[in-house]
Amino acid sequence: MTVIQPEPIPATAGGELNPSHFVGRRAATIRIRQMLENGQHIRLADPWRMGKTSWLRWFEASCTDDRWLQVKVISYTGLNSIRQFVERTVEGLAEIDAMPEAFLDYLRGLFDGLAPDGADGPVRFRMSLPGDEGSALKLMDGIVRTLDKTLGGRTDARPLVLGLDEVPDVILAMLRAGRTADGRNMLDRMRLWRANSRRLRWIIAGSIGLHHVLELAGVSRAAVNDLQPVSFGPLEPAEAEELVQRLVRGLGRRIEPAATASLIERTGAIPHLIQSLAARLRYDEHDMTTIGPITPAEVVSRFTAYIQDRDQSVAPAQLVARIRHDYGPDAPLAFAILDATLGVTGQHEPAPGAATQSGLAEGSPGATTPPGQPGPARLMPTPKTAGQLRAAVMATDRFDAVLNALVEDHYLIAVERGREFAWRYPALRAIYHERRAPWRQ
Repeated sequence: MTVIQPEPIPATAGGELNPSHFVGRRAATIRIRQMLENGQHIRLADPWRMGKTSWLRWFEASCTDDRWLQVKVISYTGLNSIRQFVERTVEGLAEIDAMPEAFLDYLRGLFDGLAPDGADGPVRFRMSLPGDEGSALKLMDGIVRTLDKTLGGRTDARPLVLGLDEVPDVILAMLRAGRTADGRNMLDRMRLWRANSRRLRWIIAGSIGLHHVLELAGVSRAAVNDLQPVSFGPLEPAEAEELVQRLVRGLGRRIEPAATASLIERTGAIPHLIQSLAARLRYDEHDMTTIGPITPAEVVSRFTAYIQDRDQSVAPAQLVARIRHDYGPDAPLAFAILDATLGVTGQHEPAPGAATQSGLAEGSPGATTPPGQPGPARLMPTPKTAGQLRAAVMATDRFDAVLNALVEDHYLIAVERGREFAWRYPALRAIYHERRAPWRQ
């Protein structure tokens, strides 16, 4: 019997993934398709580096010849104003294949930079149009309304799915720049666009949770309660193994079965970590290309080197940096809570004390796991981190709010009926411990 070998793919750690190299998310994709076809709108609720953008790009490519859905992904990375949001949206809409010419003519009357076959340069508002943000948002109202009406008149009855990537980050940038009204208006108008859409479907994704945006804007969850949350989480075991096997073949190496299991365990089946570790398995500890079979010992060694390398491993550094970015003035309290969950001293010994949602309680047993060793971790501070946490709690009344945000951001998960909290993903806990431990000891 002929055994079909998995197609090799290159390890891509941090770069844009070729959609044809995407692996996994089969069950989630089926669920999302059903929701979109039923007229629902989606919020991808995963934290940073769970593969949301890669999935969006793959989903867009996979629906090119789809009978039921047409998908366009638009990235808003680095933008910080309503005008920039509108211009980038128009640029994306102009790139859609088979967009009715009447709609494109409508856009050309409002924006410069649109050629007959789409965008041929930076798309900018016509100089004759008002330059304020409120006018830009009103103009976007008309664009969405006209687009939805245009789609309803097509012989091709497929709904158009707009995947808006990094939109929460754009709104957060407005809010932190003091443009609170702009941020609130964006949230309100996007809610209306979704409510009034007949042929449009919306997927919202971003590196920051919408709950951070809503709190800073002082807006209730009603602004986003029409978005159905979908969380990918780590890959399913079979999908993680498929990704490992294809990456290893792309390296030109073989991998022992026990090493496959170890690699998936160390990375927690998180796609970005699998990709990053696979990229490092191309070389030995001396950065020389190696071709021998991958062993469990090599997996452990390279993963430990990965999370300890402060020059090359950008992702672990960003795990800590994102807390400062996302939590703003609450970052010290967020760090104090996360430090307390590690449950280890500098010597990796059990420590007494446990933190609960109402504060600190003494006497709970500690849990210990060395760096790179996934395992249970409760909200149990060491004597030093207990003091830091207690000081942070006494300095603010936001303990419950920040703890809940850490749960919504998937750093922590409630256990023991909500009386204790653990790291949701042990692999991220191991990285966080390595990046934070030297500063706490």
